[in-house]
Amino acid sequence: LDNTLDISPVNSLEFGFQWTKNDITYGYDQETDEEESDDDNDENTRNLFNILNQDQSGSYSSGYIQDRWTLFNKLTLTPGLRYTHFDVTGENFLEPRLSARLNLSERFSIKGAWGHYHQFVNRVTREDLMQGNREFWSLANGEEVPIGQAVHYIGGVSYETPTWLVDVEAYHKDLEGLTEFALRNTPFQPPQEGNFNNFFEQGTGIAEGVEFLLQKKAGNPYGWICYTLSRVEYDFPELSDEPYPALHDQTHEFKFVGILELGKWSVSSTWIYATGKPYTEPGGTESIELFNGRSISRVTYGEKNAARLPDYHRMDVAVNRRFKLGTADCLLGASIFNLYARKNVWYKEYDVIEGEIIDTNVLFMGWTANLSFSIKF
Repeated sequence: LDNTLDISPVNSLEFGFQWTKNDITYGYDQETDEEESDDDNDENTRNLFNILNQDQSGSYSSGYIQDRWTLFNKLTLTPGLRYTHFDVTGENFLEPRLSARLNLSERFSIKGAWGHYHQFVNRVTREDLMQGNREFWSLANGEEVPIGQAVHYIGGVSYETPTWLVDVEAYHKDLEGLTEFALRNTPFQPPQEGNFNNFFEQGTGIAEGVEFLLQKKAGNPYGWICYTLSRVEYDFPELSDEPYPALHDQTHEFKFVGILELGKWSVSSTWIYATGKPYTEPGGTESIELFNGRSISRVTYGEKNAARLPDYHRMDVAVNRRFKLGTADCLLGASIFNLYARKNVWYKEYDVIEGEIIDTNVLFMGWTANLSFSIKF
């Protein structure tokens, strides 16, 4: 529910209410052999993975108010406050916000924003050295999965004409309440001695960068070019002595979009380039003696997220034609994803064969053609 009350031509009060309910189900199925041994260690491993099978439900309600105030026809200030109640933990949160924009001329402006945010549905990394990390969503419970928090600082400048927009924006975010499920700490003792929830590690982080945008808004052809220089760094003391790059850290990211209108036809192209994402390489193998006297070999972890996948890039192209079918507007389109069939690496898998670690690249989708048809009444 959103409302706006115009107090004066230069002052508007915005206020409202929001209620959100989340139901989250996550199932982790570990394939087992019918003849698998039933010893204590196998049971221990099964119990460890069973804690990932979650069926969660929770809701949060929020009320907000903000005042959009324009001074001297140049400066716009927007202070605000959000109040949120989260029923899973019973906690209440106050989240102040402030944004400002100063028009130095008809075309040139500077802007800034600050805010405190909370996230109740968090993305948790399930660390898997042998088959690549996975991520799943989990409702925060204030214990194994804490409520995510972030403080945002944003500043930028923009220059805009009827045809062109040039925008530069810098940001910094302080992150708390990050969670990772780390299998590197799997216990080798009977199940009753292991507290499996301890494998939900908690940490902090930062995200910062600069984004550049050049956009041609009118004319033919039109489109935009974006470049981002960024850094996302996590600090989990139980996983690494030093902060390390997050899984989605990409130092450089470049995007180009071009669109050409030819009557009822349109032709578009997109090219994307990004620095390879981090991953953890195996450090080698070691022999572990179990509580029952048996010994097994397992792969050891190298430095956390110290290696990088190859750089990612691809080009997509599309052709669309608009036409009428009676009174309905129709669009017939054809597109090719990854035009030049770039073999982009999604993640790496590892196998141990006769004591040697063998790696395999798992790839993203290659060259793919698509046809589409839409009708709008």
